[in-house]
Amino acid sequence: MTKRLPASLTYDAILPHVQKPSRYIDSELNLSSEGFRDGCFNVLLVFPDTYEIGMSYQGIRFLYHRLADMDGVKVEMAFAPWPDMEERMRNCDEPFRSYQTGTPAHAFDLIGFSVIYELHYTNLMMILDLTGLPVEATERREDDPIVVAGGPCCSNPLPFLGAVDAVFLGDGEESLPEAVEVLRTLKSSGTRRETKRELLAGITGVYVDGVSPSAITRTYRLRRGDLIRRPIVPSASIVHDRLTVEIMRGCTRGCRFCHAGMMHRPRRERAVREIVEAACDGLDASGWDQVSLLSLSTSDYSCLDELLEKLTPELEGRHVSLSLPSLRPETITERIVTASSLVRRSGFTIAPEAGTERLRRFINKGMTEGEILEGCRLIIEGGWQGIKLYFMIGLPTETEEDLSGIVDLTRKILELPRPAGRFTLGVSISPFVPKPHTPFQWERQCPMDELLEKQKFLSERMRSKRIQLSLRTPALSILEGLLARGDRKLWPVLLKAYRLGCRFDGWRDQLRFDLWEKALGGEGLEIADLTASRPLDEPLPWANFASNVRHEYLLQERERAFAGEMTPDCRDGDCSGCGACDGRQDEDLRSGGSLPGEEEGSESIVRASGAASPRNTHGWVRFRCIYEKVGNQRFLSHLETLNIIQRALRCSGLPLSFTEGFHPHPRISMGPSLPVGMEGLREFFDVELAEKVPVSSGSFNGALPEGIQVIECGGPFTRRMGKLPEEALFRYQLFFDLIALALKSEEWDRERLFNKPEMWYSLPAWKEIREFNAEEMGKLLLLPHPGRYAEEMLSLIFREHVPVKDKKGRDRICESCVVKRTADGVLEISMPFSARGGLRPRDLLGAVLPKSLATLVRVRRLEMLYKTEGRYVDPLTLIKLT
Repeated sequence: MTKRLPASLTYDAILPHVQKPSRYIDSELNLSSEGFRDGCFNVLLVFPDTYEIGMSYQGIRFLYHRLADMDGVKVEMAFAPWPDMEERMRNCDEPFRSYQTGTPAHAFDLIGFSVIYELHYTNLMMILDLTGLPVEATERREDDPIVVAGGPCCSNPLPFLGAVDAVFLGDGEESLPEAVEVLRTLKSSGTRRETKRELLAGITGVYVDGVSPSAITRTYRLRRGDLIRRPIVPSASIVHDRLTVEIMRGCTRGCRFCHAGMMHRPRRERAVREIVEAACDGLDASGWDQVSLLSLSTSDYSCLDELLEKLTPELEGRHVSLSLPSLRPETITERIVTASSLVRRSGFTIAPEAGTERLRRFINKGMTEGEILEGCRLIIEGGWQGIKLYFMIGLPTETEEDLSGIVDLTRKILELPRPAGRFTLGVSISPFVPKPHTPFQWERQCPMDELLEKQKFLSERMRSKRIQLSLRTPALSILEGLLARGDRKLWPVLLKAYRLGCRFDGWRDQLRFDLWEKALGGEGLEIADLTASRPLDEPLPWANFASNVRHEYLLQERERAFAGEMTPDCRDGDCSGCGACDGRQDEDLRSGGSLPGEEEGSESIVRASGAASPRNTHGWVRFRCIYEKVGNQRFLSHLETLNIIQRALRCSGLPLSFTEGFHPHPRISMGPSLPVGMEGLREFFDVELAEKVPVSSGSFNGALPEGIQVIECGGPFTRRMGKLPEEALFRYQLFFDLIALALKSEEWDRERLFNKPEMWYSLPAWKEIREFNAEEMGKLLLLPHPGRYAEEMLSLIFREHVPVKDKKGRDRICESCVVKRTADGVLEISMPFSARGGLRPRDLLGAVLPKSLATLVRVRRLEMLYKTEGRYVDPLTLIKLT
């Protein structure tokens, strides 16, 4: 049986060994909940993918803030560990924990999963398993947390329904807080688990298997004034590292393949003023340099011109760019192109979906080739050097002519007049996946061999240096399709696939389709049967989880598709009769309406805080800031630290100077990079300002995460004064307390540290000094203390000039290095450094300790001293002496 590391040692022992350790640390700004607290009702929101994916998802942030505002409720978030992290967690019996307080998940009262993608299902299984809870809901004990799920995939939760106690349909911002309030009142009453499930089933939009009625009503509501004003800001890099502001929910275009377009009806818009205020407040509280307007079709927002007119001056004054995703080419105007070109051109994406007008009519994507080309022409004339196009293959009725249409359309776009210079057309091709609750839910999914032939057809005809062709792996789409339209028979398949080792199925390099085939075969199921067409007159398994769109309307839309008929957008014409809004749309939602209490004709929003000063053409003023980076923040990379400081500067209100070019950013220069996993007490960066103003550590109050703090500032000074000399001396502290804790713990299997030859020191020169075996090594480490042992060995290396390999494998001699013990178990090392580089403390530790122990040593860079006028001085003194 695997023995467990002491709790205080676990993450320090694990994180140095995994990819992107910053995924697993508590490093967010603007968290509005203090996290798990005894006596409160504690909720853990879980996203079953990596941190950088999950923190980019707006839904989990909405839920977090709604729950954090509730009395007596504490909320935290957690994300799926990557396979290397999962393996190490299992090896040392480490439970799945929340991020903010590190509380084991099984201690929470409720665990809520955001399930937005079918290929997250095995990750959901993995996370439940790591919590120590039974994966199957029926096997859980009375005192186990209630496990629920929400998100788009809950429109058909049958494949994973056995894992959860309840599913939430529709907008979870309404039903989840209501459910939490119900459960909170019962926390200390000893109410049985089954009674709790019955009470959940009484909430609108909540389905409890075996308790709820056969059909369930979904919840849809959009609150005025509930946009997030102080967004959570991750320190670690995420996929969408920008401020996202929702402007509209739902869509009336009626694309017949689109699950979101059907499920999120009716269409609901937010007020212009609310959006602008949320964007300004969010930028001032976050320091992001880009804003994205979130919706299914941003250019369909009815007050877009007014929004852009009021928002763009605010963004331009802050040197912030604007992203308008999900644009339809026929709606692209010069104003949209101009607004998207603010500060930097972040990307234009158009989704024709099909290559011919016939097939676009079939899917109700009513854009002509002329409209697509005209939209692209406006983008190119606006100075853009790249456009991304999205297409689907494998749609019903698709022919070779439709595939050729994709090739022809991309060629015509490349032939549009454009200025000299590089131009790239990104073309993404994804297989069509029939989804529940859409007009195409009955259709056959194209088999893998046919998809491969279609991809081959396109790739052979789209070979161009100016085309970046991206082809989605067909196996991903096949698996997505069979899970999307699966029934209860897939629950045992899902369990088997997980136990066979399936994880992160949505990642191309992680998908094990062969294991899925094995799991399906073990239950007597065939992929061809699961992806085949469905009879129109037979009940669909997911019918109980109906959307607001009528079943009859979906059938009607399917008939219109095969008849080649378009269904007009109901915003501009007659009601299409889908049933989502009873034949009308609320006027206050369709307009850009005012916020409660806002007077008509009010003046434009004026902001003073956070606005950047105009560029100073007469030169800049430089300041040097000393900061520390300690605790878990040591696992942030140099680039992540740079991004944190840039955001903090934007929040500081200082008159920043910005670079020019494609991507303007504050003019800063960082000191020598701090390796991942190392703390630093006297790190520094230089910043250029457009004018001379006081700069102090207080300028950064509240803008940096815990563990990173500006402690001193100096200046102004000139660029010449700030130039760093080539010779430097870096001072470090080495802490061996974790090794001592591991070696002295009765729970830790000491033999694991020594019974593998690869853990021993293997440098040939070392053996010339002294021979060791595992038993003797263990004695030296324990008596009297590993820090004293390391001091003895390092002194020997320095004194005898024993070569040590650097990170590139080159032998280096430690010249002028000094080691001394400042406290029991703490060493201090002084190491020279030059422009040619030098050894790192990790290189030295690897020369005297087995790797398994060397990584447990906590390293802190005390200071960096630079040689000038024959003596070493710190960076702040340097700018005063020059």
